[in-house]
Amino acid sequence: MVRMALIGCGANAAPYLAAAQQFPETAITAVADADPAQADRAAHTADAAVRAATLDELLDGAAETFDAVIVTTPAATHAVLVQRAAQAGKHALVESPLAPTAAEAQQIAAASHAAGVRLMLAHPARFQADHRAVKESLEDGELGRPGLLRIHQWFAATDGSERAAHAGLAALDLALWMFGGLPTHVYAVARPTQATGLAAAEYAQVHLGFAGGGMALIDLAHTLPTGDGYDSLTLIGSLGAAYADMHHNVQLLYGGGHPQAVRTEPDESVFALVLAEFAAAIAEQREPVVGGADGHAALLVAAAVESSLAAATAMTLTEGRYERA
Repeated sequence: MVRMALIGCGANAAPYLAAAQQFPETAITAVADADPAQADRAAHTADAAVRAATLDELLDGAAETFDAVIVTTPAATHAVLVQRAAQAGKHALVESPLAPTAAEAQQIAAASHAAGVRLMLAHPARFQADHRAVKESLEDGELGRPGLLRIHQWFAATDGSERAAHAGLAALDLALWMFGGLPTHVYAVARPTQATGLAAAEYAQVHLGFAGGGMALIDLAHTLPTGDGYDSLTLIGSLGAAYADMHHNVQLLYGGGHPQAVRTEPDESVFALVLAEFAAAIAEQREPVVGGADGHAALLVAAAVESSLAAATAMTLTEGRYERA
């Protein structure tokens, strides 16, 4: 069993508290939050005997009670927390974004690697049944070489919060995952036109061009008055096509003739699958399927999107950096 300390006990922590109860190979044995009431509630939910105000306090007084940390604090705190955990020999599961910038994400990944601990980025979208079905069809060769990927995400109006930025990063990560690497070209438009980032835009459209001619088109809209939001994903390959819709759990595969519907059972909790992968990576001493390099890559492309919006031009990948085309 992997014993985990929950760092940050606010709203973002709730799915992990529930998932830990579903997955018997993990347990939250300690919690830390600057708000004593939030720490007490999380400790009560997890039946955790140890609670503190900070990670440092946990490491100084109760390091032997946990093997890993789950970091759900604001992104600006991730670098310090993960590197502190790595120095103490603790594995880390971190909410996206991994850090505020790609450079900091790279530092976090390097520190974890040097310490010999596992670093996993929590991108639940990769663990959704519909997205996994499309990815597996692609890997099995049913779709051939990926040609056009279309991702649409529609969410309730936000105030430019981290939630809006995270939605954009999750979509970018899905695109990079499907194509297996960084895009060679990045171009973005947004409304209002003066928006300089995904979190600031009411509506944004991101175009990604990949080596070999593959393309991804990502629509991000934060205009839904109320509700849980909606997303869909379509992938057209050289041999077939697949469509995923989060609300109906139906994936359509097409390779000529009539499209075939592939029904997937909704997961009880994608967060339980995230914890399962984190625990397996630790037990097997391997890199998790979503690691520090993935977090760095998504942030690198997100920065290119912001540069494209600011300059109203495409960005080109040159020696690991995005520059004006």
